[in-house]
Amino acid sequence: MKNKLLSDIGNAAITALKNKAAKKLSEQKTGKPTQGYTIGGRSVGQAFRLYKELNKGGFLKQSHFCVAIEPYNRQGDMAKDAEISIFRTTSTPFNPLWLLITSVDWPVFQAETDAQKVSALSSYRLTSQNCSEISITFLDNQHADVLQSLTAIAKHQFNPDGTLNLPSSYAIRMTPYLFDHHNQQVRRFAMPMLVALQSVQTSTSTAEHSPIELQTTWMQFDKFMR
Repeated sequence: MKNKLLSDIGNAAITALKNKAAKKLSEQKTGKPTQGYTIGGRSVGQAFRLYKELNKGGFLKQSHFCVAIEPYNRQGDMAKDAEISIFRTTSTPFNPLWLLITSVDWPVFQAETDAQKVSALSSYRLTSQNCSEISITFLDNQHADVLQSLTAIAKHQFNPDGTLNLPSSYAIRMTPYLFDHHNQQVRRFAMPMLVALQSVQTSTSTAEHSPIELQTTWMQFDKFMR
């Protein structure tokens, strides 16, 4: 008797689950609301159709990016420096060393605000666009081409006596690109920005066997300087 009761309960549960699945499938096909099943305030069928419509456009993925790096002054000493191998040149419009960039924190837009307080109320307004910092992490190859390039760039910023060169002699133009691996379309992610190398940092450890990473920070010049 006990086994028969458990069997009846199990069959009833299976039947209920089948009915629930059938209702959901019917809703997906017909789009007619089924009472008791909603997703975000919409019926299952409506939510399913919206998802299919959204999914048609695909998604840009964080891992599909590239950053083009080139000197601002193409005729300057930095552009002709043979030790800098990460630049875009006439002979190398796409530099394979750019693929060693593993992550970028890129300020798309940032504005400054000012607050005016009147009695107990505060009024905020935009005042200007803000120039931000860009953080880029590089891997380096066994020839240390990236580290050598960054060290050479720093040499063009400061003279041996400690004085600073003109910005046009060490400014670098950076342009981020995103690409779709399905149709191989490349699109510019943001306007080119003029930057200057601010810091380079790395770490080594006997406990680690992964490639060397170079954490770099770049100072952005005026927003309208491109």
